Amino acid sequence: MSPAFLAGPGDARLVTAPLLQLGWTSPASACGVQLESPCRAAFLARSCGGGWELSVRAKTTARSSWSATFGARAPAEIIAAATTPAAAALAGHSALHSCGSGAPRRILDLADIATASGHGWRSPSGHAVLEIDNDPASAARWVVTVKSAAPERGGWRAVFSHGSPFYVLDAVTEAITSHTPVARNVRELPGKHLTDLSTPTAGGGPLPRCRAPHPRPARPTVRKR
Repeated sequence: MSPAFLAGPGDARLVTAPLLQLGWTSPASACGVQLESPCRAAFLARSCGGGWELSVRAKTTARSSWSATFGARAPAEIIAAATTPAAAALAGHSALHSCGSGAPRRILDLADIATASGHGWRSPSGHAVLEIDNDPASAARWVVTVKSAAPERGGWRAVFSHGSPFYVLDAVTEAITSHTPVARNVRELPGKHLTDLSTPTAGGGPLPRCRAPHPRPARPTVRKR
C-alpha cells in the first residue's frame, strides 16, 4: 500500500529486528517493548498504548542528547528509518554524524512536496505536514504530523528534539515521501481511509484508489410452509 505514512503501524519487528541484530537487548518489562543498546547510550521503548520513544544520550561532549517519539499509528517502516541508522551509528558501523544547521538535505531536494508557510512542507494530498523549528528554546526541532495526529482518523505524530542528527531526519523524510508500497494485511488498514491508499499492480502501476467495502444487503428470509 502507498503512501506508507497512511498505511497504519504494520509489523513491529521491522523496528526491533535490526536493533537485535546489532546487539540490543531486551530487559524485563511488564508492559510494551524495551530495548537497550550495547553501549547503554540509547533506549527504545514502546508503551502499552502503542507509541514509541527513542532516547539517545550523548557519548561525548561534542554530541547532543536527543530523542524521538512516534504515535501509535506511525508505520513501522518510518520508525525504523530513524532507529536503524541511529543504532548503526552508535555501533560504529556508519560514518554518519550530526552536523550543520537548517533543514535536512533530503527535504530540500524533494520535487513532490509543496512549500507551506514558514519552515514547513505539506504533502500534495495535504495529509502530512513536516515542520522545522530552529529556535533552541523550543523542545521540538522536527515535527511530522499526519491527519492532524488524530488516531480516529488514522493520524499520528512524530517529534524529534533538538540535537537529532540530520542523517536520521533525512532517512525519516525519505521514508515518508517514498512512493514505494509497504506490505499490509488488509484487515489492519485504517478502514475509514482506504480511499487515500493505492495498491501496485503486477506491472508496477497503481490500481485505482481503494474503496471501503460496502455492506452487503441482507437476504430476505423465506419462511417454509
